[in-house]
Formats: sequence, C-alpha cells, structure tokens
Amino acid sequence: MKVYTYFNNIGFEHQDELLSLWKLSWSNQGYQPIVLSQVDAERHALFNEFQFKLSNFHMQIINKPLSSYGLACWLRWLAYATQPEEKFYVSDYDVINHSFPVNEPDGQLHFLNGCCPCAASGTSSQFEKLCQTFLVFVEENIIDIIKIAQQRQFVHFHDQEFLLSTHFLNSTPFKMTEERTNRFGFP
Repeated sequence: MKVYTYFNNIGFEHQDELLSLWKLSWSNQGYQPIVLSQVDAERHALFNEFQFKLSNFHMQIINKPLSSYGLACWLRWLAYATQPEEKFYVSDYDVINHSFPVNEPDGQLHFLNGCCPCAASGTSSQFEKLCQTFLVFVEENIIDIIKIAQQRQFVHFHDQEFLLSTHFLNSTPFKMTEERTNRFGFP
C-alpha cells in the first residue's frame, strides 16, 4: 500500500531528518512511502490557474500574500492528483506512523483527523476533484469565508482553514473522522 507525502524545502529546521523518520515509520508498518514535490504538482494541468487563484483568494481573505508554506499546503493536493488511479494514503511528513498497519482505504475521500488535512486517503481522481472544489467553493462563498476568517481570527487561509470554513458553513463535502489518528504521532 502506498503512502505519499509532499515535501518542499521551505526553510524549516530539521525537515530532512523528519522526512527520513517519516519514511522509516511508514515502512516499518508495511507501507511504501513516496515523497512528492512541487515538480509533481506542476505536471497537473490546473497548476497555473490553481496557484494564481489560491494566491488571490488568500489576499482577498487575509489581506496578506500567501507564504511558501501556505502554497505548499495547497499544492500537495495537485501533486497527489497526478499519481496513478488507485486508493492510497497521504500524510504530512511530520505524521509519524506508530501503529497504523496496512489496510485498504475506504472508497471515498477521507480526512483522518477531522478538519486537519494532515492525513487522508483517496484516489488521484478524488484529490483532483478536491482541488477543483477548493477553487469553486472559495469563489462561490468568499464573502462568508471572509466573515468566518474575521470571526475566527485566521492569520492565514490554507487548506485547513478551507476545511474549517466548509464545516462552519455546513457544506463539508468530504468524510472527516478522527477514528484512526490515535495511531499516528502528531507534532
């Protein structure tokens, strides 16, 4: 079973060591860990539009430019959408697998830690649909999202704030549970 992570060196300390630990922890549980990067996201036909629109949305919602970290949070989903069409897991490279053995993901896009996008499962077509949903949902609900951002005092608008916004607007189109996360080591 494959598990993917997205990695760009954005200047955080100990990224390489953490990535090595991530690979080891998932391998020890029987997974095939695969590291993707912006190069993978750039292979997607939506890349330029996606990057441009999400940067603009961030500016509209927060009134600040999107950081390198924030852009990486969004682009990872495009990178996952470029993979072969099969069920797989994805996780941040700081999600250490302590005891989550290999099992087949269910058939839907599934966020494994509620509104936190640090671990999920799905297929490349489901991740592509997620990317399209980001663009459509934000565009159609930008006024409400701005109100939520002000009320909740968001300091940025990344994919996690997107999931929180869909939750607050009662429009969550994805399966979100916390049933499996006790097996992961979160930072």
